[in-house]
Amino acid sequence: MSSSENFFRKGSDQQQTTPVVDEQETFRIDLDTLGENEIINIFDEFIKEKRQIVIPIGFPAAGKSLFLSSLMYYAERNSDKKWNGNSLSAYPFEQGNLSRDTMIKYFDDKAAYPVTASGTLDLIGINLKPSSNKLPELKLAFVDLAGEDLRNFRADKRNNLNPKITAIFKACRLTKPIFCLITPYDSRLGHAEENSLFANFLSYISEDKNGFNPLYQQAKYIAVVSQWDKNINAKKEDAESYIKSHRPALHTEIEGRDKHQFAFGEYSVGVLEDTRDRNGQPVVLIRRIANDYPHNFWCSLYKLATNKSLDSKSWLAKLFGY
Repeated sequence: MSSSENFFRKGSDQQQTTPVVDEQETFRIDLDTLGENEIINIFDEFIKEKRQIVIPIGFPAAGKSLFLSSLMYYAERNSDKKWNGNSLSAYPFEQGNLSRDTMIKYFDDKAAYPVTASGTLDLIGINLKPSSNKLPELKLAFVDLAGEDLRNFRADKRNNLNPKITAIFKACRLTKPIFCLITPYDSRLGHAEENSLFANFLSYISEDKNGFNPLYQQAKYIAVVSQWDKNINAKKEDAESYIKSHRPALHTEIEGRDKHQFAFGEYSVGVLEDTRDRNGQPVVLIRRIANDYPHNFWCSLYKLATNKSLDSKSWLAKLFGY
């Protein structure tokens, strides 16, 4: 494969005492410098490695960048998990690994990672190795696209859809990817618009004329309601009931599938606070980092990909109920 240096966008490496949302501080692949042949080669390698592709789908203000940062932070910092997440830094994951490191540093500083810039993506590789030798290793590739770019799946905006995004979806149509459908509890776009965006996305990847067959049918789906901490009725409501009420198009597409093809889940990064740094720039502070939500998500992801449980109990635990 060719060197990655000619198409990776590299950001500033200057140290700052207070993280500021600044595109120049990030390390992302510029879509316009990727050739379609290179995209095909990258995903062909994923197929050879039997690497599970995970594509978060979230539209503007869904909290997708925070969600992904939370997962990476948990994988790196949490000592109670029953697995190790070995991050990859070799091609094509060089810049994605730098992004992952930056996400973790932001969380260490209790600050939010910058929103994914339009026209770029992150490729983050992680090999999930369970503590139990009886469980298989799961090789993962997270493909993170910008919410603004994903918004162009809408029927009246498709003329603006970056052709490299279409090429990425075509390239992964034989890999049985997992789409992580992230929708915020209280969407700034409104329930109707959020529902419509997911309906348009699912409709687009299911159309044979777009060259995605059999992507739509073979893919698996995790529907996640982000910002769950905003739900004052969280003890009486779960993600599936919320999606059924407020994202009916999404629920209809998922509910008819085999139970091994989908999962629902609530998600909260923790307790957040909108504030400003010493220069008056807006920043999001993380007052408390949640561990239970990322734990549940990683377990759901592993179960969906392997049909095995990271939380499996010993026969003694099953016998005595602990």
